Amino acid sequence: MRILVVSHMFPSTLSPDDVFIFNQVKALADQGVDVRVVQPLPWAPWPLRLRGKWRRYHQMAREAGWGGVAAERMAYLHPPSPGLQPLACYGLAVSLLRALRRIQRGFDFQLIHAHTLTPDGFASVWAGRKLGKPVVVSARGSDVHTYPRQGAWARHVARQAVRGADRVVAVSRKLAEETAEMSAGAVPVAVVYNGVDTRLFAPCADKAEARHALGLPVDGQLVLAVGSLGPEKGMVELIQAFGRLAQGRPEVRLAVLGGGPLQADLEALGSRLGGGERVHLPGVVSNARVAAYMAAADLLVHPSHAEGLPNVVLEAMAAGLPVVATSVGGIPEVVVPDETGCLCEARDAGALERHLRRILDDPARAMEMGRAGRARVVARYGWDANARAHMDIYRELLGQHGQNSSV
Repeated sequence: MRILVVSHMFPSTLSPDDVFIFNQVKALADQGVDVRVVQPLPWAPWPLRLRGKWRRYHQMAREAGWGGVAAERMAYLHPPSPGLQPLACYGLAVSLLRALRRIQRGFDFQLIHAHTLTPDGFASVWAGRKLGKPVVVSARGSDVHTYPRQGAWARHVARQAVRGADRVVAVSRKLAEETAEMSAGAVPVAVVYNGVDTRLFAPCADKAEARHALGLPVDGQLVLAVGSLGPEKGMVELIQAFGRLAQGRPEVRLAVLGGGPLQADLEALGSRLGGGERVHLPGVVSNARVAAYMAAADLLVHPSHAEGLPNVVLEAMAAGLPVVATSVGGIPEVVVPDETGCLCEARDAGALERHLRRILDDPARAMEMGRAGRARVVARYGWDANARAHMDIYRELLGQHGQNSSV
């Protein structure tokens, strides 16, 4: 079985923590699949190439792979304005077809698997039709419930990716329903849940030691949030909820990992509550550092307004933490109320505060929830299970196209 993965989300020395697609590819390779990766990178003319992200893309293009997985970086024309992303889909389609024709001479891949509807999925569907190859497109979250809402053109290219694919894979049942609506049910949508590294994200027996290693106060209780610091991630409600929760509870602290436009607001909250010890903002950190903070925390809060299935929720459960989260996207499919955590409506700071208080006030119950969450992740969300589910989809499609699907 020879599979070509197309994804702009792949690690490099400049972005070593973009490991999700790498982990999936590595799990497929461990099952005996011959898999290669093509990573599209936006191209910019010379003046832009000297600045910011464009310079980073130019540097990434020089690397050939990651962690033993072969990866080819390819440039494509991408206008600098986010509002012109639909135009970038067409630029990638042309460049990808050219690259795949060349790659095919040395690696006669049988199937293309693209991650995200746009731009990767749109371009892969177009190139796959030209080459006569079946195409699987993965819907991950914001490519379904955020980008298509940016305008009629964005909706069009996202729908074309769904309707042109031989199979669509969604990371949750809820996301599968939303994706199926884009094709009016014309294309089958399978559900394959994300995998989790249960060795990296594991329960910690000594939280005081974990906090000391991070330079945090070892006493009291620590609430952890991980995500971009923007309104769409529910950080406004988190600020409001924690501000009320912390009144009269000097032992409770909040750590928020990530960066974004609301960082100043969170810093101001920390000042109002008595300094940096109450609200800790280390910024964007590595995956290993996220795992270290989970080892030090008492619970994870994830107040997002919209999601596919956030990895951080599964990672927290793997680390043995109870989860307080909003009931959006695929979160209710993995967080079982009163068993592994609590769920509330999005944009409801009051409910968020009540659930946080409830778990913090009952440490024994919190430990039970954490153990149940860990057991659920180990049983259902390993990378091996993720790889086997994808292989079943590949075999079915290759069989329909009269190709040998043996590994």
